[in-house]
Formats: sequence, structure tokens, C-alpha cells
Amino acid sequence: MKRARQRKTGLAPGTILYTGKKTSLPVRLNYTAYTTDRLIEESYAQGQVKIHRSDTQILQWYDLQGLHDTELVRTLTEAYAMHPLAAESAVDVYKRPEFVPYEQGFFWSLKSVDFSLQSKELKVQHLAIYFGDHYLLSFQEHEDDIFEPLRQRIRTASTRIRSRKSDYLCYAIVDLVVDRYYHVADQLQEELEAIEETLNEDPQQLDKRQFFHLRKQLTHFRRVVFPLREGLSQFTRAESDLIETSTLPYIRDVYDHVIQIVEQIEVLRDTLNGLQDLYLSELSMQANQVMQLLTIITAIFVPITFLAGVYGMNFTYMPELDWPHAYFGVLGIMAVIALGMVVYFRRKGWL
Repeated sequence: MKRARQRKTGLAPGTILYTGKKTSLPVRLNYTAYTTDRLIEESYAQGQVKIHRSDTQILQWYDLQGLHDTELVRTLTEAYAMHPLAAESAVDVYKRPEFVPYEQGFFWSLKSVDFSLQSKELKVQHLAIYFGDHYLLSFQEHEDDIFEPLRQRIRTASTRIRSRKSDYLCYAIVDLVVDRYYHVADQLQEELEAIEETLNEDPQQLDKRQFFHLRKQLTHFRRVVFPLREGLSQFTRAESDLIETSTLPYIRDVYDHVIQIVEQIEVLRDTLNGLQDLYLSELSMQANQVMQLLTIITAIFVPITFLAGVYGMNFTYMPELDWPHAYFGVLGIMAVIALGMVVYFRRKGWL
């Protein structure tokens, strides 16, 4: 992946170069065209693609699944006069999420996010949207189709989307992507709650790597979502005949959703930091308890060791050595001292 980024060095702006992971999977182009009373759906496999003429009487939506076929990307973008810089950004999987206005259309760079319950990692997919007068081009990095729920809405003639233009279709795609963020945020919260429950029951079962891994996922998620605030703000302020006034309230609604998700991510990060501090405190407390126990044991054996040292000295004249019960007497004194110190420590609450 790093080598793909390095190959862009020195290339002319607008060069279409796929920067993602190499794959041999076939790409697919879905074509959807509709009005209030008419619907056309076609799907083309690689090598069988058909590009329709631009038609202002019907809204045309091309959705390309798989970006590694750069020739197909070039054919599609040139057919609809997509700006070269937008075409370059469409296949750059490292592109930061952003909204860019061009003379004949608008470009969106987005990231779709899923959370894997097996690997506990985020799966991020690059998405791009370019829309103009009665057409919209969308690009999905992977072959799996995340826009199928949107196509289901389009198939219903009575839905609002069938009577609106390309700006509303763009909004609907962005809204679908943002809705998926809610699901990911909820899954990350469940992971955090599982850590919190384990921390309350048995901190020894936790590993500091779990905190580091979850923090890494939250940081990555924030990096994906946070730039959308600026992009949606620019979307609402764009002055163009391509964006209808009636669409603006829906865009502002998505903007509010993004704000909520960003706030939720911040709360999760703060909670994770608090749990990590609590985890370290628990480990420190357990270490202190061990040191306290060792200190108490040492304190009990200090006077016993002193007595043993005194009577272990090799002096010739020690009257106690001739006493018949001296040995058992010294053992008794040691036992009394040890027992007395144990009772004292218990009363102090140290045992």
C-alpha cells in the first residue's frame, strides 16, 4: 500500500492511479435511471460495460464497485466530463473525507466503516461521489454493495427520492453512510462496556493491549467522521442551481447526526481513558497489597530473627544455655511475639 502511494510522486495532477490494495476480483457497474413513473436498472460485469447518453429528462446513477480497473474509471469519468482532479481523488483510497465544488458538478470523498466482531477492528472502505445535472457517479472501493438499501427505496415509486434531483440522491448516499456510523459507534460502546465489566469483576483478566487497541480504533473512527462536519457545512453553503433549496434541511439534519457521532466518539475516548487510569490504579493497588503483606511478614520476623541471632552467638558463658527448658522457652517467646504482632496488625486493619 505504501508503494502505491509513492508511485504518485512526479505524476501530473489528474492522473487516475488506484492507490489501494491490489486485487484481481472483477469490478461491476450498476446503472439506475429513474423518474417518478419510470425506472431502469442494469448491471454490467467487467468488459461488458455500457455508458448511456446524458439525458436531462431522467436521473442517471452509475455505481462502480471496485476501483482497480482504472481504464473503466477513466471511461466513465470522461463520458460525464468529471473534473480530472475529482477523477484522481475518486480512486485515491487515502483521500481525506471532503466536499469539493467544481464548475460542472460537486465531488464528495467519504469513508464507509464497519466493525468486525472477530478481529475487533474497523473495516474502512473508500467512497467517492460526483454529481451534476441529472446524473450521479459513485465509486466503491470494495465489491460488496452497501447501497442496496438505497436501491430498494428507489424501486418504490411513491418515495420522495423518485421525484428529486441528483443533489437529493447525493444526500441520501451520505445519509446512508452516516447511519452506518451509528451502528459502529454502538458496537465500540459495547466493547468498552465489556472492558468496564471485566475491570469491575477481575482486572487480572485484562491486558493493557486491549486499551491500546480500542483507543487506536476510536482514533481511526474519529479521523474518518470528523472531517464530514466541514464537508457538510460547505454542502449547505454551496451556491448552485444543482442544489435545491428544499434539499438543504435534509443536509443540515445529516450535519447534526455527524455532530452527535463525533460527540459520542469523544465520550467513548474519555471513558476509555478513565477506565485505563482505573485499571492502572487497580494494578498499583494490588502491587501495594503484595508489598504490604511482605512488609508485615518481614516485621513479624524481625524480633524473632533478633532472638535467634542473640542465642546463636558463640559466647562461652551464656547461662540460659544450661537451663533445661531454655529452648522451648525461647520458642514460646517467639510464638507469643509473632502472635501478638499478628493481632496488632489485624486491629490496625493491615491484615
